[in-house]
Amino acid sequence: MQYQGEYYAVKKVRKETPAEDANILKEIDRGMRLDSKYVRKVFGYYEDDEHFFIVMEYLKGMDLCDFIRKNPVFFMKNPIFFWFVLVSILHGLAYLHSRMIAHFDLKPENVFLLLDDEENIIGVKLIDLGLSMEVNETTKEFRGTDHYMSPESFHLCLPTGLPADIWSFGMTAYAMLMASLPFSSKKKSKKCAQSKVYEKIESLLNSKKGVFNPFLEFSKDPSIRDMQSIILSCFAINPEKRPTAKQLLNYILSTDSSNAQINP
Repeated sequence: MQYQGEYYAVKKVRKETPAEDANILKEIDRGMRLDSKYVRKVFGYYEDDEHFFIVMEYLKGMDLCDFIRKNPVFFMKNPIFFWFVLVSILHGLAYLHSRMIAHFDLKPENVFLLLDDEENIIGVKLIDLGLSMEVNETTKEFRGTDHYMSPESFHLCLPTGLPADIWSFGMTAYAMLMASLPFSSKKKSKKCAQSKVYEKIESLLNSKKGVFNPFLEFSKDPSIRDMQSIILSCFAINPEKRPTAKQLLNYILSTDSSNAQINP
């Protein structure tokens, strides 16, 4: 869609029940109130009898999931881009979290890489805040995508909120580094496979270890070992022991990974 020389993206959403439609309108309103270079902008919407049409910032590139599929060893071989993407995601998360908004569906599919004509990464945006919501210390929500959900999300007596995003951030970083995910299932049925993943994540609540370690061993390469360490810091079983987005951001920018401050 082009208007007065500017390009916009339009997301078409079918109207469902009054309750679901109300949630869509809340999502649109929340998106319109956000203003960060690391979060996709929402400008407004229009509607007809059957659909909402959400007008958003036009982005050129591909999501992180597609990029990893196309370039499975890219981030392991190019640490500066690994840190650049992580820092950008953390800027976006820190912005949302400062407003007590949890994304609740952080994963490679919801991280968009801005690419130039040579497919070099020149920017990063968080997208699809459809499951996001304002949270507090007592929020209890079962939201997210199976492999990226935190252990506490499966226990109705435990609060979920901003720390759940940190777990999802760690899993996203793991996917970038390893081009895979630590939980798998041999079940052929998608529903059965999902249930098996849920079971494995929930079982971590009974682990005597304080941290989930998905790595068989630490790399002898210092740059890769640094990547593994930052990922592990997100996998504290106790959500209260996970660092905040701002703490992770400050830590990365204060270490030898400070090249991440430079736009590659």
